[in-house]
Formats: sequence, structure tokens, C-alpha cells
Amino acid sequence: MDDLDGSLSTGDIERTGTPATAAVYCDPNIIKRYLLSLVPVLLGGSGGDSEEDEEAEFDAVKAMFSFPDSSAKCKAFANDPAMPVLYVIKETELAEATEAAASEYAFPTATYVLASELSWKPSHAGSIALIKR
Repeated sequence: MDDLDGSLSTGDIERTGTPATAAVYCDPNIIKRYLLSLVPVLLGGSGGDSEEDEEAEFDAVKAMFSFPDSSAKCKAFANDPAMPVLYVIKETELAEATEAAASEYAFPTATYVLASELSWKPSHAGSIALIKR
């Protein structure tokens, strides 16, 4: 029998041959921190080498977590065995039509999105699949 503190008695192991397992909870913030360090390295590379470009890329990755369902997707990926994959999708679009953006030197802006299914769009620039077993 399980003790009140959650520890296993020797009777649990003797009856089944293996220890009884309890549901394990994983903090979704671990997934978020991992993505904040992984995504800029794998999907970054906006072409600029300055610190401002790196900071802008990091801010774009952080903005991925501003979507209302992003935290729920991280939590589901971390804790739900029915969700074995989490995709990070990078989409690019040209900036709005302004004088600077209308010039031939306009750079696309990147948006990062978390998804549980992968779908193709013309703005799709890259993706990362996190797969768990």
C-alpha cells in the first residue's frame, strides 16, 4: 500500500514486480526556457550581426509566448502523453508598405508560433519539431 506521504511500501513491489508509478508533473516553464535558448540558434539568423539584431530576434522569440494558447501548449506538451510533438514555426512577412519597407532593402519580419500540428503556409520560413517518447 502507498503511505500517506506517497512513498512505496515493499508490498507494492512484491505484488507487481515493479514499483507503482505516480503521475509526474513537469513544469511548462522548463519548456519555455529551453525554447528561448534553442529557437534563436536554430531558426534565427536574420542576417544582421549586431547586438541590436540579436536582441530583436530574441524579442521575436519571446513574443511567441504572448499568444494566449502558447502556455497551454507548453503545459500539454510537458504533461500530456497524448501530445508527443510540439512545433515551433517561423513565419516571415515583409513589413507594412512604408517608404523604408517599399525600398529594395526591406527585410522581412519574423513571427514565431507554437503549434501541435504542422501546416504549410507561403510565409513559412522554418520549423523545429520537439518530439518526446
